[in-house]
Amino acid sequence: MAVEDSPNGIRAAYGAGCHVVMVPDLTQPDEESQNRIERKAASIRDIPGVVREISRGKLQYGR
Repeated sequence: MAVEDSPNGIRAAYGAGCHVVMVPDLTQPDEESQNRIERKAASIRDIPGVVREISRGKLQYGR
C-alpha cells in the first residue's frame, strides 16, 4: 500500500502495483489520478481504517 499526495507519487505507486490511497495536500486528484487511487482519505488519521478495508478485501482498484 502507498499513501500519496501528488499525481507523480500516485503514478509511481500505481505502476509498482501498490494499493494507492491519496491524502490530498495542495491539490485534489485529477481524472488520471482518480482512476488510479482506491480511496481518497480526508486525513492521514483515516489510514488505519483504509488498511483494515484493504486487508479484508473490501477495496479494489477503481474503487
